[in-house]
This record gives sequence, C-alpha cells and structure tokens, in this order.
Amino acid sequence: MQKDVKVIRGHSVIGLALAVIGAAILSVPLACAQTAPDASPAIEAVPEVGTGAGQLSLDSDPQPGGPAAEEKSVEEKSADPQAEDRDQTTAASEDNAQVRGEASEAQTAAPAEPSASEPQQPVAAAPKEEQAAGTAAPAPAQTGSDEPASGNGGETAQPVASEQPAAEDPLPDPKDVTLTIATWAGAYGQAQKRAFFQPFTNRFGYQLDTVTYDGDYEALEKQGDAPEWSLVDLNGEAMVRACDENRLERIDHSFLKPSPDGAPLSEDFLPGAVHPCGIASSAWSAIVVYDRRLGVKPTSLQDFFDTGKIPGKRLLPKQPRYSLELALMADGVAPDQVYATLATKEGQDRAFAKLSSIKDDILWWEKPSEVFDRIVKNEAVMGLAFNGRAFMAIVGAKQPLEILWDRQIYTFDYWAIPRGAKHQRVAKAFIGFATGPGPLADQARWIPYGPARRSAFALIGKHGELNLEMKPYLPTYEPNFSSALAFDGAFWRSHENVFSQRFAEWVEGRQLPVQKEAALSRK
Repeated sequence: MQKDVKVIRGHSVIGLALAVIGAAILSVPLACAQTAPDASPAIEAVPEVGTGAGQLSLDSDPQPGGPAAEEKSVEEKSADPQAEDRDQTTAASEDNAQVRGEASEAQTAAPAEPSASEPQQPVAAAPKEEQAAGTAAPAPAQTGSDEPASGNGGETAQPVASEQPAAEDPLPDPKDVTLTIATWAGAYGQAQKRAFFQPFTNRFGYQLDTVTYDGDYEALEKQGDAPEWSLVDLNGEAMVRACDENRLERIDHSFLKPSPDGAPLSEDFLPGAVHPCGIASSAWSAIVVYDRRLGVKPTSLQDFFDTGKIPGKRLLPKQPRYSLELALMADGVAPDQVYATLATKEGQDRAFAKLSSIKDDILWWEKPSEVFDRIVKNEAVMGLAFNGRAFMAIVGAKQPLEILWDRQIYTFDYWAIPRGAKHQRVAKAFIGFATGPGPLADQARWIPYGPARRSAFALIGKHGELNLEMKPYLPTYEPNFSSALAFDGAFWRSHENVFSQRFAEWVEGRQLPVQKEAALSRK
C-alpha cells in the first residue's frame, strides 16, 4: 500500500489541503503497470501536463502503477523488465500532478520555504529552486527554441546548438500532417512532452497525437502493415526483435546532427545508441542499492558477493536475467565478455558457482518494490534494483539507501518508425530534434534516465522542480557509466528458456541434466 502523502510545507492550511488530496488519491485505483501478453493494451491520450508552479512531491511510497495497482511477479514480466520501474517513477508524479493545482492555489500567499528534498534553511536564504509550490515562479513555457527549459524559477537557460531537422527538400505543410506517437504514460511521457513534444510543435507547427501503451511487443505487432503509429518508443530488446522481424523502417542517419563541438555521431552517441532501426534517447539500468547505515559500505560489485567483508542478506530477482550477469562480472569477467562467456557451458557453470557462494544469504524478490523496504527493515543489507525506482526511494521517500553504480546493467529506449507508417519524413525530423543534446538534457531534468549522447551532459542541471543536481542519478553519467554492461535482450530472447529451467532447478537445489547445459550459440 502506498503511504499517505506527506505534508511538505509547514503551514497548517497547506497540510490540511494536501492530506485531503492524498486521501483522495489513495482511494482511486490506477491501471496495472503492465497487461498480460495476450491482452490488448489500453491506448489512451497522454494527459496534459500542468504548466503551473507545482513542486514534485516525492514523499509518497515508490509503488508502480499507483496506490492500488497490482505488480506482476518476475516470471510474468513482459519483454521490458523496467516497465514497472518506469511506471513507479511515474506514479508519484501522476499523483502529485493532482496535488499541484490544489497546493498552488492554497499556497498563493504563503512565504517561500525550503524544499522537502533539502535540509531546512532560513526562508531568507532559500534559493529559487527551493521555493514552496505556490510561490515558486512558474516553469517557463516551451517556446520551441532548442534550449532546454530552465525550470529553475525563471533563470535563463544555457544556449545550445541548433537542432533544426535536416532535410534536403522542404518538409510537408504542417496543416497536412499529424504525427501519432506511441509512448509510455506517467512521468516518462510527461518528461517527453516537456522536452520533446511541445517544443517540436511550437517550433515546426506539426501536431502530435500521443497515445500510451505499456511496451508490450504485441501492441506493435497489432499495428500490422498499415500502422496508425508514426513513431514508437521501444526498449532495446523490443526494438531489436522488431527490426529482426522487419516491423520497423530502416533509418538513414543523415538527419542526425553532430554535437555542438563538431564531434561525429560515432563519438557523441554512446555505443549501441545508433541502430539501423532506431535512435536511442535515454537509458535506464539495473543497479545495486545498499543500506547507507552500514559500517562498511560496498565499493564494488565484488562486495555484493563478499559476505565476510559485509555480512547480511542480499536481494536478487527470482529469475536468471541480471543475476547471472552480476555473478560473472563479480567473478572477474569484463562487461564486454559477459554474454560470450555465458554462451558457453563453462561460463554458465561459473555463474552458478558464484551464485552458490552466497546462496544461503540470498533473499529472492518477485516485485521490484520489495527491495527498498526490506533493506530499510534490516531484512537485507543490499539488493538488485532499478535506478528509477531507487531514485524515488532515496530522493522521494528519503530512505537511508545509496546506489552502487559499479557494473550496472543498462538498456536504451529507442525512437523507431513502424514499417509502412505515414509521414516518415516528419517522423525523422522529430527524431533528429528529440535526440539533439538540448532536448535530451531537458528530459534528464525531469526523470532519472541518462541521455544517449555525451554532449547532452554539459547542459544538464538541477531537477526541473527540485534543488537537486540530476547528473549523479543518471546511468550514462560518465562516473556511473565507466564499468557498465549493455543488456543483451537478443541473447536472452534466444536462450531464456534453457537458463530459466536451470535456474529453477538450482534455486530448488536440484541438478539439471548435463545435456541441457550444452554451449549455446549466439545469433
């Protein structure tokens, strides 16, 4: 159950207003973060994002899909294991979006006070980013320029290089084109609206019809040969599968622009971000989160498997994904050799042997939301989690936790064009605009997913509504990214059945027949 929305300001009137609103929010069940694979995903319009001065209240329990949403077990997850994490990051934002309008009206006459995300300071010393919800200057409206929205109390944003879509011929008349974009709901979609959708429409005049889906691959399949979608946001595994199955257009990358300093795309975009069927925008990751109260804190992934150095239970998902990769990297396999090693019988044995070394200290989780509360309740000292959910637990719920970025496992989200889609030239123009350094930096100010371009990081500042530097929470920030492993969804799509069977046998303490441990071929 989601916790009651906490009062984030000291005035009794505000507290009463937020308490009433929080009670109303908790009484409204929201849609489940994912649908079953054989269900038709709900398609609905992305809700309007408020443009007022509301502060994002992050004090609610990080629960995916909203207060009454059910979470799927690990075994029931769709191709995107981050879907619940993505939606949990959105859930508090969606709830707080309802609070913002009420709180803003209630606090119109209230003096500025420190943000709930920072230690209390004298009101006179509070910077603009720390103003109360009703007194902070409204975030500047998107003007269509290529500068990220400042979102910091009206201060001037840094200028960035132009991201004008390149086209040899003039683009179609905007009155003749409406782009239909399929993406995620909640804070992720809201961040895209602020950083990409509104600025693109304001600048170029094209109307965007945004619809939400849950990342289910079958939703793309159902688009058929005459898709209604002009563009779709896909996770890396789904994008590669769709490309392999000829469901996406091949993309000529000539419309992408180099970085402001002239660096070529191959240097500015992170490895794997530019694909024949998609262009990456952001990355999320699986990371280790640990108890900040520990006397001896982990400094590397090896410490996760060292119960002599740091005694206590470890939390892992009850599935082979992520667990086997972590085991191999902790055993000394370089990130770029993990999947080649895991494709061999020797590599598989090595991964399971490493897991066996701490098997008595492993607690299995089936819902990502379990990890943080179980650590805080001293059931475990560390565990595997997702970075968006960890951000909400640390910044929002203020739980005594820290992130260990060493050997994180990251996945990109990509913009892709369904095969046979209408308005492909305008769709490419949108991708060129949305993957520019400025818009990518703007998105990262609203949600803790890392830009896929290095040049974007010079433009990222504080969270759009909080006095909080965002770079340390982003997977692709260089200090966090130096030892990262790119998740190989194609590998798991080919081999998951074999690994899942052996993993289940191992968890139950039974041995799998040797012939089923044979070396696996890679596509």
